[in-house]
Amino acid sequence: MRKPLLLFVLLALSFSARPVVSQAQITTVTLSVYDAIIPYTCLLPAKDSVLVFGYTSGTSTTADTVTLNLNFDDGFDTIVKVGLSAGTSVSFYSNVIHTITMPGTYSTHVSATATGGATASATSPAAYVLSDSCSTTQGMMYFDLNGNCVRDPGEPGMMYMPILIVNTVSGDTTFAGWTDDTGHYAITLLPGSYELLTNNEPAEGNIVPTCPSSGATGFSVFTSGTYTYNFAYQCGTPTSFDMRASLAYTPLVAGHDADMWIDCSDWFWFSRFNCTTLTSTVTLTMDPRISYVSFIPAWGPGPSSVSGSTLTWNLSTLDDTYGLWAEIHVHCSSTLTVGDTLCNTLYASPTSLTDPDLSNNTVHACTPAGASYDPNGKAVSPMGIGAPGYIPNNTPLSYVIHFQNTGTAAAESITVVDTLNSNLDMKTLHVKNASAPVNIYSSGNIVKFRFNNINLPDSTVSPNGSIGAIEFDVMPKSGLAPGTPIPNRAGIYFDYNPVVMTNTTLNTIELTTGAAQSATKAMNVSVFPNPADDHIVVITNDHSDFTFSMIDLLGRTIESGSSANGTAKLNTKGVTEGLYLLKVNDLKGNEITTKVEVSH
Repeated sequence: MRKPLLLFVLLALSFSARPVVSQAQITTVTLSVYDAIIPYTCLLPAKDSVLVFGYTSGTSTTADTVTLNLNFDDGFDTIVKVGLSAGTSVSFYSNVIHTITMPGTYSTHVSATATGGATASATSPAAYVLSDSCSTTQGMMYFDLNGNCVRDPGEPGMMYMPILIVNTVSGDTTFAGWTDDTGHYAITLLPGSYELLTNNEPAEGNIVPTCPSSGATGFSVFTSGTYTYNFAYQCGTPTSFDMRASLAYTPLVAGHDADMWIDCSDWFWFSRFNCTTLTSTVTLTMDPRISYVSFIPAWGPGPSSVSGSTLTWNLSTLDDTYGLWAEIHVHCSSTLTVGDTLCNTLYASPTSLTDPDLSNNTVHACTPAGASYDPNGKAVSPMGIGAPGYIPNNTPLSYVIHFQNTGTAAAESITVVDTLNSNLDMKTLHVKNASAPVNIYSSGNIVKFRFNNINLPDSTVSPNGSIGAIEFDVMPKSGLAPGTPIPNRAGIYFDYNPVVMTNTTLNTIELTTGAAQSATKAMNVSVFPNPADDHIVVITNDHSDFTFSMIDLLGRTIESGSSANGTAKLNTKGVTEGLYLLKVNDLKGNEITTKVEVSH
Protein backbone atom coordinates (compact mmCIF):
# COMPACT_ATOMS: atom_id res chain seq x y z
CA MET A 1 0.00 0.00 0.00
CA ARG A 2 2.95 2.32 0.46
CA LYS A 3 3.99 2.30 -3.19
CA PRO A 4 0.75 3.80 -4.51
CA LEU A 5 0.93 6.47 -1.79
CA LEU A 6 4.53 7.27 -2.72
CA LEU A 7 3.54 7.42 -6.39
CA PHE A 8 0.69 9.80 -5.55
CA VAL A 9 3.08 12.06 -3.64
CA LEU A 10 5.63 12.07 -6.46
CA LEU A 11 2.95 12.89 -9.01
CA ALA A 12 1.70 15.74 -6.84
CA LEU A 13 5.20 17.12 -6.51
CA SER A 14 5.83 16.83 -10.23
CA PHE A 15 2.67 18.82 -11.02
CA SER A 16 3.46 21.47 -8.42
CA ALA A 17 6.97 21.90 -9.85
CA ARG A 18 5.73 22.81 -13.34
CA PRO A 19 6.23 26.48 -14.27
CA VAL A 20 3.12 28.60 -13.96
CA VAL A 21 1.96 30.07 -17.28
CA SER A 22 1.30 33.79 -16.82
CA GLN A 23 -2.21 34.98 -17.55
CA ALA A 24 -2.85 37.74 -20.04
CA GLN A 25 -2.93 41.17 -18.51
CA ILE A 26 -4.79 42.94 -21.33
CA THR A 27 -7.35 45.15 -19.63
CA THR A 28 -9.19 46.93 -22.47
CA VAL A 29 -9.45 46.99 -26.25
CA THR A 30 -10.29 49.98 -28.44
CA LEU A 31 -11.40 49.44 -32.01
CA SER A 32 -11.91 51.41 -35.23
CA VAL A 33 -13.32 50.13 -38.54
CA TYR A 34 -12.85 51.76 -41.95
CA ASP A 35 -14.06 50.31 -45.20
CA ALA A 36 -14.20 51.35 -48.81
CA ILE A 37 -16.06 49.78 -51.69
CA ILE A 38 -13.81 49.05 -54.66
CA PRO A 39 -14.22 50.48 -57.29
CA TYR A 40 -16.46 52.90 -55.38
CA THR A 41 -19.54 52.32 -57.50
CA CYS A 42 -22.92 50.79 -56.80
CA LEU A 43 -22.36 48.13 -59.47
CA LEU A 44 -22.21 44.47 -58.48
CA PRO A 45 -20.26 42.45 -57.63
CA ALA A 46 -18.21 44.86 -55.49
CA LYS A 47 -15.24 44.33 -53.24
CA ASP A 48 -15.32 45.80 -49.74
CA SER A 49 -11.83 46.61 -48.42
CA VAL A 50 -12.10 46.67 -44.61
CA LEU A 51 -9.36 48.01 -42.35
CA VAL A 52 -9.69 47.14 -38.67
CA PHE A 53 -7.37 49.07 -36.40
CA GLY A 54 -7.13 49.18 -32.63
CA TYR A 55 -5.12 49.32 -29.42
CA THR A 56 -4.88 47.20 -26.29
CA SER A 57 -4.15 48.59 -22.85
CA GLY A 58 -2.42 46.68 -20.10
CA THR A 59 0.40 44.23 -20.72
CA SER A 60 0.57 41.79 -23.62
CA THR A 61 3.03 39.08 -24.67
CA THR A 62 3.85 37.63 -28.08
CA ALA A 63 1.55 34.71 -27.22
CA ASP A 64 -1.47 37.00 -26.92
CA THR A 65 -3.96 37.61 -29.73
CA VAL A 66 -7.04 39.59 -30.66
CA THR A 67 -9.80 37.65 -32.40
CA LEU A 68 -11.87 39.72 -34.84
CA ASN A 69 -15.36 38.74 -35.94
CA LEU A 70 -16.45 40.70 -39.03
CA ASN A 71 -20.08 40.86 -40.16
CA PHE A 72 -20.74 42.38 -43.60
CA ASP A 73 -24.57 42.83 -43.50
CA ASP A 74 -24.97 40.27 -46.29
CA GLY A 75 -25.20 37.17 -44.10
CA PHE A 76 -21.52 36.35 -44.20
CA ASP A 77 -19.06 36.48 -41.31
CA THR A 78 -15.28 36.27 -41.25
CA ILE A 79 -13.09 35.49 -38.24
CA VAL A 80 -9.50 36.73 -38.17
CA LYS A 81 -6.97 36.19 -35.39
CA VAL A 82 -4.31 38.90 -35.06
CA GLY A 83 -1.11 38.38 -33.10
CA LEU A 84 0.11 41.01 -30.66
CA SER A 85 3.58 42.22 -29.84
CA ALA A 86 4.88 42.39 -26.30
CA GLY A 87 4.31 45.71 -24.57
CA THR A 88 2.24 47.74 -22.18
CA SER A 89 0.01 49.25 -24.87
CA VAL A 90 0.24 47.90 -28.41
CA SER A 91 -1.58 48.45 -31.70
CA PHE A 92 -3.00 45.86 -34.05
CA TYR A 93 -4.61 45.90 -37.49
CA SER A 94 -6.04 43.65 -40.14
CA ASN A 95 -7.12 44.27 -43.72
CA VAL A 96 -9.90 42.03 -45.07
CA ILE A 97 -11.29 42.00 -48.62
CA HIS A 98 -14.91 40.84 -48.89
CA THR A 99 -16.93 40.43 -52.11
CA ILE A 100 -20.56 41.63 -52.08
CA THR A 101 -22.86 40.14 -54.71
CA MET A 102 -26.39 41.17 -53.61
CA PRO A 103 -28.10 44.61 -53.74
CA GLY A 104 -28.60 46.32 -50.41
CA THR A 105 -27.25 48.83 -47.89
CA TYR A 106 -24.06 47.69 -46.23
CA SER A 107 -21.91 48.55 -43.24
CA THR A 108 -19.23 46.43 -41.61
CA HIS A 109 -19.62 45.43 -37.96
CA VAL A 110 -16.62 44.11 -36.02
CA SER A 111 -16.27 42.66 -32.54
CA ALA A 112 -12.85 42.05 -31.00
CA THR A 113 -11.91 39.72 -28.14
CA ALA A 114 -8.41 39.77 -26.68
CA THR A 115 -6.67 37.04 -24.76
CA GLY A 116 -8.05 37.23 -21.25
CA GLY A 117 -11.54 38.28 -22.35
CA ALA A 118 -11.36 42.06 -22.95
CA THR A 119 -13.79 42.98 -25.74
CA ALA A 120 -14.75 45.90 -28.00
CA SER A 121 -17.01 46.45 -30.99
CA ALA A 122 -17.31 49.05 -33.75
CA THR A 123 -19.15 49.74 -37.01
CA SER A 124 -17.76 51.35 -40.14
CA PRO A 125 -18.74 55.04 -40.43
CA ALA A 126 -20.11 54.76 -43.97
CA ALA A 127 -23.14 52.81 -45.24
CA TYR A 128 -22.89 51.72 -48.88
CA VAL A 129 -25.96 51.40 -51.12
CA LEU A 130 -25.20 48.79 -53.78
CA SER A 131 -27.45 48.01 -56.70
CA ASP A 132 -27.38 46.16 -60.00
CA SER A 133 -29.49 48.87 -61.73
CA CYS A 134 -27.21 51.90 -61.82
CA SER A 135 -26.19 54.33 -64.52
CA THR A 136 -23.04 56.35 -65.12
CA THR A 137 -22.89 60.12 -65.42
CA GLN A 138 -19.61 61.32 -66.87
CA GLY A 139 -18.00 64.20 -68.72
CA MET A 140 -15.21 66.76 -68.83
CA MET A 141 -14.49 70.02 -67.04
CA TYR A 142 -12.22 72.12 -69.20
CA PHE A 143 -11.08 75.60 -70.20
CA ASP A 144 -12.92 76.80 -73.28
CA LEU A 145 -10.21 79.02 -74.74
CA ASN A 146 -12.15 80.09 -77.85
CA GLY A 147 -15.59 80.26 -76.21
CA ASN A 148 -17.37 77.85 -78.58
CA CYS A 149 -18.64 75.51 -75.82
CA VAL A 150 -16.74 72.59 -77.36
CA ARG A 151 -13.56 71.07 -75.97
CA ASP A 152 -11.13 71.50 -78.83
CA PRO A 153 -7.63 69.99 -79.01
CA GLY A 154 -5.21 71.78 -76.70
CA GLU A 155 -7.87 73.05 -74.27
CA PRO A 156 -6.75 71.86 -70.82
CA GLY A 157 -8.90 69.89 -68.43
CA MET A 158 -9.53 71.12 -64.88
CA MET A 159 -7.99 68.53 -62.61
CA TYR A 160 -9.21 67.56 -59.13
CA MET A 161 -12.34 69.76 -59.25
CA PRO A 162 -14.93 68.85 -56.58
CA ILE A 163 -18.45 67.84 -57.70
CA LEU A 164 -21.76 67.78 -55.82
CA ILE A 165 -24.90 65.79 -56.64
CA VAL A 166 -28.31 67.01 -55.39
CA ASN A 167 -31.28 64.65 -55.30
CA THR A 168 -34.03 66.96 -56.53
CA VAL A 169 -36.77 64.83 -54.94
CA SER A 170 -35.39 64.43 -51.41
CA GLY A 171 -33.22 67.54 -51.48
CA ASP A 172 -30.24 65.60 -50.18
CA THR A 173 -26.82 66.77 -51.29
CA THR A 174 -24.21 64.10 -51.89
CA PHE A 175 -20.53 64.80 -52.25
CA ALA A 176 -19.83 62.92 -55.45
CA GLY A 177 -16.08 63.25 -55.91
CA TRP A 178 -13.52 64.97 -58.09
CA THR A 179 -12.30 65.12 -61.64
CA ASP A 180 -9.13 63.20 -62.41
CA ASP A 181 -5.83 64.66 -63.59
CA THR A 182 -7.24 65.09 -67.13
CA GLY A 183 -10.44 66.88 -66.04
CA HIS A 184 -12.67 63.81 -66.56
CA TYR A 185 -15.29 62.72 -64.02
CA ALA A 186 -17.50 59.64 -63.78
CA ILE A 187 -20.23 59.05 -61.16
CA THR A 188 -22.39 55.95 -60.80
CA LEU A 189 -25.91 56.69 -59.49
CA LEU A 190 -29.08 54.86 -58.55
CA PRO A 191 -32.20 55.71 -60.59
CA GLY A 192 -33.63 59.13 -59.73
CA SER A 193 -33.68 62.84 -60.53
CA TYR A 194 -30.55 64.87 -59.79
CA GLU A 195 -28.76 68.15 -60.26
CA LEU A 196 -25.01 68.09 -60.80
CA LEU A 197 -23.04 71.01 -59.40
CA THR A 198 -19.41 71.84 -59.97
CA ASN A 199 -18.34 72.75 -56.46
CA ASN A 200 -16.41 75.85 -57.51
CA GLU A 201 -15.87 77.72 -54.24
CA PRO A 202 -15.90 81.55 -54.47
CA ALA A 203 -13.02 82.15 -56.85
CA GLU A 204 -12.96 85.94 -56.55
CA GLY A 205 -13.46 86.29 -60.29
CA ASN A 206 -10.55 84.07 -61.30
CA ILE A 207 -12.56 81.63 -63.41
CA VAL A 208 -16.23 81.64 -64.41
CA PRO A 209 -18.49 78.88 -65.76
CA THR A 210 -19.68 79.53 -69.32
CA CYS A 211 -21.32 76.37 -70.66
CA PRO A 212 -23.61 76.11 -68.79
CA SER A 213 -23.24 79.56 -67.23
CA SER A 214 -24.76 78.36 -63.95
CA GLY A 215 -22.12 75.65 -63.50
CA ALA A 216 -25.00 73.18 -62.90
CA THR A 217 -27.26 70.87 -64.86
CA GLY A 218 -30.33 68.76 -64.07
CA PHE A 219 -30.81 65.20 -65.28
CA SER A 220 -32.60 61.92 -64.59
CA VAL A 221 -31.04 58.49 -64.19
CA PHE A 222 -32.87 55.33 -65.27
CA THR A 223 -32.03 51.67 -64.82
CA SER A 224 -29.15 51.68 -67.27
CA GLY A 225 -27.22 53.91 -69.59
CA THR A 226 -24.52 56.53 -69.69
CA TYR A 227 -25.14 60.28 -69.46
CA THR A 228 -22.56 62.84 -70.58
CA TYR A 229 -22.41 66.44 -69.32
CA ASN A 230 -19.44 68.69 -69.99
CA PHE A 231 -18.66 71.92 -68.13
CA ALA A 232 -16.70 74.75 -69.75
CA TYR A 233 -14.90 77.60 -67.97
CA GLN A 234 -13.13 80.75 -69.05
CA CYS A 235 -10.84 83.24 -67.34
CA GLY A 236 -12.49 85.94 -65.27
CA THR A 237 -11.21 89.32 -64.12
CA PRO A 238 -9.89 88.78 -60.59
CA THR A 239 -9.28 91.78 -58.35
CA SER A 240 -7.75 89.99 -55.36
CA PHE A 241 -5.49 87.10 -54.52
CA ASP A 242 -5.37 85.81 -50.95
CA MET A 243 -1.82 84.53 -50.78
CA ARG A 244 -1.63 81.86 -48.06
CA ALA A 245 1.61 80.21 -46.92
CA SER A 246 1.82 76.55 -45.93
CA LEU A 247 4.86 74.64 -44.66
CA ALA A 248 4.97 70.92 -43.83
CA TYR A 249 7.91 68.61 -43.27
CA THR A 250 8.99 65.16 -42.15
CA PRO A 251 10.55 64.63 -38.68
CA LEU A 252 13.81 66.51 -38.13
CA VAL A 253 16.38 64.01 -36.84
CA ALA A 254 20.04 64.67 -35.98
CA GLY A 255 22.40 63.71 -38.81
CA HIS A 256 19.56 62.79 -41.19
CA ASP A 257 17.90 64.31 -44.24
CA ALA A 258 14.31 65.49 -44.17
CA ASP A 259 11.76 66.69 -46.73
CA MET A 260 9.96 70.03 -46.68
CA TRP A 261 6.90 71.01 -48.74
CA ILE A 262 6.42 74.72 -49.46
CA ASP A 263 3.09 75.96 -50.74
CA CYS A 264 1.98 79.56 -51.27
CA SER A 265 -1.46 79.78 -52.81
CA ASP A 266 -4.93 81.19 -52.95
CA TRP A 267 -7.22 78.73 -51.22
CA PHE A 268 -10.16 79.06 -53.60
CA TRP A 269 -8.37 79.09 -56.96
CA PHE A 270 -8.72 75.48 -58.05
CA SER A 271 -7.72 75.44 -61.70
CA ARG A 272 -4.16 74.96 -62.88
CA PHE A 273 -4.49 77.29 -65.83
CA ASN A 274 -2.71 80.61 -66.03
CA CYS A 275 -5.41 83.27 -66.25
CA THR A 276 -3.42 86.02 -64.53
CA THR A 277 0.24 87.03 -64.50
CA LEU A 278 1.38 87.70 -60.94
CA THR A 279 4.70 88.26 -59.17
CA SER A 280 5.76 87.40 -55.65
CA THR A 281 8.75 86.59 -53.46
CA VAL A 282 8.69 83.58 -51.13
CA THR A 283 11.26 83.30 -48.34
CA LEU A 284 11.95 80.25 -46.20
CA THR A 285 14.11 80.98 -43.15
CA MET A 286 15.17 77.67 -41.64
CA ASP A 287 16.73 76.98 -38.27
CA PRO A 288 20.53 77.52 -38.55
CA ARG A 289 21.01 73.83 -37.73
CA ILE A 290 19.17 72.87 -40.93
CA SER A 291 20.89 73.16 -44.31
CA TYR A 292 19.53 72.98 -47.86
CA VAL A 293 20.51 69.94 -49.96
CA SER A 294 18.40 69.81 -53.14
CA PHE A 295 14.92 70.17 -54.62
CA ILE A 296 12.56 67.70 -56.32
CA PRO A 297 11.85 68.95 -59.88
CA ALA A 298 8.70 66.84 -60.24
CA TRP A 299 7.04 68.72 -57.38
CA GLY A 300 8.03 72.30 -58.23
CA PRO A 301 10.88 74.77 -58.88
CA GLY A 302 14.04 75.08 -56.85
CA PRO A 303 14.90 78.24 -54.92
CA SER A 304 16.19 81.25 -56.84
CA SER A 305 18.88 81.79 -54.23
CA VAL A 306 20.28 80.06 -51.15
CA SER A 307 22.11 82.00 -48.43
CA GLY A 308 22.95 79.78 -45.51
CA SER A 309 19.64 78.55 -44.14
CA THR A 310 17.59 81.19 -46.01
CA LEU A 311 15.97 80.19 -49.32
CA THR A 312 14.24 82.59 -51.70
CA TRP A 313 11.94 81.99 -54.67
CA ASN A 314 11.54 84.99 -56.99
CA LEU A 315 8.40 84.31 -59.00
CA SER A 316 7.73 86.39 -62.08
CA THR A 317 4.66 84.45 -63.23
CA LEU A 318 2.46 82.63 -60.74
CA ASP A 319 0.17 79.82 -61.70
CA ASP A 320 -3.26 81.15 -60.83
CA THR A 321 -4.16 78.17 -58.66
CA TYR A 322 -1.47 77.81 -56.09
CA GLY A 323 1.28 80.30 -56.87
CA LEU A 324 4.13 78.12 -55.73
CA TRP A 325 4.56 74.59 -54.55
CA ALA A 326 8.00 73.11 -54.02
CA GLU A 327 9.63 70.16 -52.29
CA ILE A 328 13.18 70.34 -50.95
CA HIS A 329 15.62 68.00 -49.23
CA VAL A 330 17.34 69.39 -46.15
CA HIS A 331 19.94 68.03 -43.74
CA CYS A 332 19.80 68.28 -39.95
CA SER A 333 23.01 68.91 -38.02
CA SER A 334 24.46 65.97 -36.10
CA THR A 335 24.79 68.27 -33.07
CA LEU A 336 21.05 68.15 -32.49
CA THR A 337 19.73 66.27 -29.50
CA VAL A 338 16.24 64.82 -29.10
CA GLY A 339 13.89 67.54 -27.90
CA ASP A 340 15.85 70.51 -29.27
CA THR A 341 13.40 73.07 -30.64
CA LEU A 342 13.78 73.88 -34.33
CA CYS A 343 11.93 76.90 -35.76
CA ASN A 344 11.26 77.57 -39.45
CA THR A 345 9.47 80.56 -40.96
CA LEU A 346 7.87 80.78 -44.42
CA TYR A 347 6.74 84.15 -45.77
CA ALA A 348 5.04 84.93 -49.07
CA SER A 349 4.86 88.54 -50.19
CA PRO A 350 1.52 89.79 -51.57
CA THR A 351 1.04 89.74 -55.32
CA SER A 352 0.17 92.68 -57.54
CA LEU A 353 -3.51 92.06 -56.77
CA THR A 354 -5.10 93.06 -53.47
CA ASP A 355 -4.39 90.56 -50.68
CA PRO A 356 -7.48 90.61 -48.40
CA ASP A 357 -5.79 88.76 -45.52
CA LEU A 358 -2.12 89.34 -44.79
CA SER A 359 -2.19 87.34 -41.54
CA ASN A 360 -1.96 84.02 -43.43
CA ASN A 361 1.09 85.03 -45.49
CA THR A 362 3.43 83.82 -42.74
CA VAL A 363 3.90 80.40 -41.18
CA HIS A 364 6.06 80.15 -38.08
CA ALA A 365 6.59 76.45 -37.23
CA CYS A 366 8.53 75.24 -34.18
CA THR A 367 8.94 71.50 -33.55
CA PRO A 368 11.24 69.37 -31.38
CA ALA A 369 13.98 67.32 -32.97
CA GLY A 370 12.90 63.71 -33.31
CA ALA A 371 14.59 60.42 -32.53
CA SER A 372 13.68 58.53 -35.71
CA TYR A 373 12.59 59.11 -39.30
CA ASP A 374 9.86 57.17 -41.10
CA PRO A 375 9.72 57.61 -44.91
CA ASN A 376 5.98 56.87 -44.75
CA GLY A 377 4.18 59.51 -42.77
CA LYS A 378 1.90 62.50 -42.59
CA ALA A 379 2.50 66.19 -41.92
CA VAL A 380 0.12 69.10 -41.36
CA SER A 381 0.37 72.86 -41.79
CA PRO A 382 -0.08 74.83 -39.69
CA MET A 383 1.38 72.53 -37.06
CA GLY A 384 -0.22 74.72 -34.43
CA ILE A 385 1.05 75.80 -31.05
CA GLY A 386 2.43 73.30 -28.53
CA ALA A 387 1.85 69.55 -28.40
CA PRO A 388 -1.95 69.94 -28.90
CA GLY A 389 -1.31 71.97 -32.10
CA TYR A 390 -3.57 74.87 -31.14
CA ILE A 391 -5.04 76.72 -34.12
CA PRO A 392 -7.70 79.43 -34.41
CA ASN A 393 -11.15 78.32 -35.47
CA ASN A 394 -11.84 78.20 -39.23
CA THR A 395 -8.15 77.71 -40.06
CA PRO A 396 -7.56 75.80 -43.36
CA LEU A 397 -5.41 72.70 -42.87
CA SER A 398 -2.91 71.42 -45.43
CA TYR A 399 -1.96 67.74 -45.20
CA VAL A 400 0.97 66.07 -46.93
CA ILE A 401 1.07 62.27 -47.00
CA HIS A 402 4.53 61.08 -48.05
CA PHE A 403 5.64 57.57 -48.91
CA GLN A 404 8.72 55.70 -50.09
CA ASN A 405 9.08 52.27 -51.65
CA THR A 406 11.64 50.56 -49.42
CA GLY A 407 10.92 47.10 -50.83
CA THR A 408 12.94 45.07 -53.30
CA ALA A 409 10.96 45.74 -56.50
CA ALA A 410 8.99 48.53 -58.11
CA ALA A 411 5.51 49.25 -56.73
CA GLU A 412 3.04 49.11 -59.63
CA SER A 413 0.22 50.89 -57.81
CA ILE A 414 -0.07 52.74 -54.49
CA THR A 415 -3.25 53.48 -52.57
CA VAL A 416 -3.53 55.99 -49.75
CA VAL A 417 -6.65 55.74 -47.58
CA ASP A 418 -7.37 58.62 -45.21
CA THR A 419 -10.34 58.62 -42.86
CA LEU A 420 -10.78 62.30 -42.17
CA ASN A 421 -11.73 63.35 -38.67
CA SER A 422 -15.47 64.05 -38.29
CA ASN A 423 -14.62 67.68 -37.39
CA LEU A 424 -13.34 68.27 -40.94
CA ASP A 425 -15.64 69.36 -43.78
CA MET A 426 -15.27 66.78 -46.53
CA LYS A 427 -16.90 69.06 -49.11
CA THR A 428 -13.99 71.51 -48.89
CA LEU A 429 -11.24 68.97 -49.65
CA HIS A 430 -9.23 69.67 -52.79
CA VAL A 431 -5.94 68.26 -53.99
CA LYS A 432 -3.15 70.80 -54.38
CA ASN A 433 -0.35 68.67 -55.75
CA ALA A 434 0.66 65.06 -56.28
CA SER A 435 3.91 63.42 -57.30
CA ALA A 436 2.07 61.42 -59.99
CA PRO A 437 -1.43 61.40 -61.53
CA VAL A 438 -3.94 60.28 -58.93
CA ASN A 439 -7.59 59.26 -58.89
CA ILE A 440 -9.68 60.34 -55.90
CA TYR A 441 -12.63 58.46 -54.43
CA SER A 442 -14.67 59.11 -51.31
CA SER A 443 -17.40 57.65 -49.15
CA GLY A 444 -18.54 59.44 -46.04
CA ASN A 445 -15.40 60.82 -44.42
CA ILE A 446 -13.14 58.28 -46.11
CA VAL A 447 -11.05 59.52 -49.03
CA LYS A 448 -8.92 57.23 -51.16
CA PHE A 449 -6.06 58.38 -53.39
CA ARG A 450 -5.19 55.79 -56.02
CA PHE A 451 -1.90 56.05 -57.95
CA ASN A 452 -2.47 53.61 -60.81
CA ASN A 453 0.57 52.38 -62.75
CA ILE A 454 2.91 54.63 -60.78
CA ASN A 455 5.70 52.01 -61.03
CA LEU A 456 7.59 53.60 -58.16
CA PRO A 457 11.14 52.15 -58.05
CA ASP A 458 12.53 50.81 -54.81
CA SER A 459 14.93 52.87 -52.72
CA THR A 460 18.00 50.79 -53.56
CA VAL A 461 17.53 51.46 -57.27
CA SER A 462 16.60 55.15 -56.98
CA PRO A 463 16.75 56.83 -53.53
CA ASN A 464 15.02 60.00 -54.75
CA GLY A 465 12.83 58.36 -57.39
CA SER A 466 11.35 55.98 -54.80
CA ILE A 467 9.65 58.89 -52.98
CA GLY A 468 6.10 60.09 -53.57
CA ALA A 469 3.58 62.38 -51.89
CA ILE A 470 0.14 63.94 -52.13
CA GLU A 471 -0.94 67.28 -50.67
CA PHE A 472 -4.50 68.41 -50.04
CA ASP A 473 -6.35 71.17 -48.19
CA VAL A 474 -9.47 70.81 -46.09
CA MET A 475 -11.40 73.13 -43.77
CA PRO A 476 -12.50 72.32 -40.23
CA LYS A 477 -16.24 72.49 -39.75
CA SER A 478 -17.37 75.96 -38.72
CA GLY A 479 -18.12 76.83 -35.11
CA LEU A 480 -16.11 74.07 -33.43
CA ALA A 481 -15.96 74.40 -29.66
CA PRO A 482 -12.67 75.53 -28.06
CA GLY A 483 -10.55 72.52 -27.20
CA THR A 484 -11.94 70.36 -30.04
CA PRO A 485 -9.19 67.96 -31.22
CA ILE A 486 -8.62 67.21 -34.92
CA PRO A 487 -6.36 64.12 -35.19
CA ASN A 488 -5.59 62.54 -38.54
CA ARG A 489 -3.65 59.58 -39.89
CA ALA A 490 -3.65 57.56 -43.09
CA GLY A 491 -2.94 54.07 -44.37
CA ILE A 492 -0.61 53.42 -47.32
CA TYR A 493 -0.87 50.29 -49.49
CA PHE A 494 2.00 49.29 -51.79
CA ASP A 495 0.37 46.97 -54.35
CA TYR A 496 -1.22 44.17 -52.30
CA ASN A 497 1.06 44.34 -49.28
CA PRO A 498 -0.31 44.95 -45.75
CA VAL A 499 -1.18 48.53 -44.91
CA VAL A 500 1.50 50.87 -43.59
CA MET A 501 -0.05 53.26 -41.07
CA THR A 502 1.31 56.79 -40.79
CA ASN A 503 1.88 58.82 -37.68
CA THR A 504 -1.05 60.80 -36.27
CA THR A 505 -1.11 64.57 -36.72
CA LEU A 506 -2.98 66.65 -34.17
CA ASN A 507 -4.52 70.10 -34.22
CA THR A 508 -6.76 71.53 -31.52
CA ILE A 509 -9.09 74.51 -31.63
CA GLU A 510 -7.66 77.19 -29.35
CA LEU A 511 -9.17 77.40 -25.91
CA THR A 512 -9.18 81.19 -26.21
CA THR A 513 -7.83 83.43 -28.93
CA GLY A 514 -7.01 87.04 -28.10
CA ALA A 515 -6.71 89.68 -30.80
CA ALA A 516 -5.96 93.35 -30.32
CA GLN A 517 -6.39 96.31 -32.67
CA SER A 518 -5.56 99.96 -32.23
CA ALA A 519 -8.46 102.41 -32.22
CA THR A 520 -7.08 104.08 -35.36
CA LYS A 521 -6.46 100.73 -37.07
CA ALA A 522 -2.90 101.81 -37.72
CA MET A 523 -1.82 98.42 -36.39
CA ASN A 524 -3.43 95.02 -36.49
CA VAL A 525 -1.91 92.47 -34.12
CA SER A 526 -2.98 88.91 -33.30
CA VAL A 527 -1.96 87.39 -29.96
CA PHE A 528 -2.56 83.70 -29.21
CA PRO A 529 -3.11 81.48 -27.35
CA ASN A 530 -4.59 83.49 -24.52
CA PRO A 531 -4.45 82.14 -21.81
CA ALA A 532 -0.98 80.84 -22.61
CA ASP A 533 0.94 77.94 -21.15
CA ASP A 534 4.53 77.75 -22.42
CA HIS A 535 4.53 80.44 -25.09
CA ILE A 536 2.66 83.29 -26.80
CA VAL A 537 2.75 84.07 -30.52
CA VAL A 538 2.42 87.68 -31.73
CA ILE A 539 1.78 88.41 -35.43
CA THR A 540 1.20 91.68 -37.27
CA ASN A 541 -1.33 91.12 -40.04
CA ASP A 542 0.56 93.31 -42.53
CA HIS A 543 3.79 91.43 -41.86
CA SER A 544 5.51 94.57 -40.50
CA ASP A 545 8.22 94.09 -37.88
CA PHE A 546 7.84 95.30 -34.32
CA THR A 547 9.32 95.32 -30.84
CA PHE A 548 7.52 93.98 -27.80
CA SER A 549 7.68 93.91 -24.03
CA MET A 550 5.74 91.84 -21.52
CA ILE A 551 5.13 93.71 -18.27
CA ASP A 552 3.70 92.46 -14.97
CA LEU A 553 1.16 94.49 -12.97
CA LEU A 554 3.97 96.04 -10.89
CA GLY A 555 5.51 97.53 -14.02
CA ARG A 556 8.44 95.11 -14.27
CA THR A 557 9.51 93.90 -17.74
CA ILE A 558 9.33 90.10 -17.84
CA GLU A 559 10.45 89.61 -21.44
CA SER A 560 11.23 91.84 -24.42
CA GLY A 561 12.51 91.45 -27.94
CA SER A 562 11.74 92.02 -31.63
CA SER A 563 10.01 90.16 -34.42
CA ALA A 564 11.25 88.39 -37.53
CA ASN A 565 9.04 88.70 -40.62
CA GLY A 566 6.29 90.17 -38.48
CA THR A 567 6.17 87.23 -36.06
CA ALA A 568 7.53 86.79 -32.54
CA LYS A 569 7.28 83.99 -30.01
CA LEU A 570 7.50 84.70 -26.26
CA ASN A 571 8.62 81.93 -23.93
CA THR A 572 6.26 81.84 -20.92
CA LYS A 573 7.15 78.40 -19.63
CA GLY A 574 8.86 79.81 -16.53
CA VAL A 575 6.56 82.81 -16.07
CA THR A 576 4.41 82.90 -12.95
CA GLU A 577 0.69 82.44 -13.57
CA GLY A 578 -1.32 85.64 -13.71
CA LEU A 579 -2.25 88.69 -15.82
CA TYR A 580 0.33 90.69 -17.78
CA LEU A 581 0.40 93.60 -20.20
CA LEU A 582 1.84 93.01 -23.67
CA LYS A 583 3.07 96.16 -25.38
CA VAL A 584 3.74 96.05 -29.14
CA ASN A 585 5.40 98.92 -31.05
CA ASP A 586 5.82 98.98 -34.82
CA LEU A 587 8.63 100.78 -36.62
CA LYS A 588 6.35 103.73 -37.41
CA GLY A 589 5.75 104.58 -33.77
CA ASN A 590 2.30 102.99 -33.42
CA GLU A 591 1.63 101.09 -30.21
CA ILE A 592 -0.83 98.48 -28.98
CA THR A 593 -1.15 97.30 -25.37
CA THR A 594 -3.29 94.29 -24.55
CA LYS A 595 -3.77 91.96 -21.60
CA VAL A 596 -2.52 88.40 -21.69
CA GLU A 597 -2.95 85.63 -19.16
CA VAL A 598 -0.43 82.93 -18.28
CA SER A 599 -1.97 79.71 -16.95
CA HIS A 600 0.05 76.50 -16.61
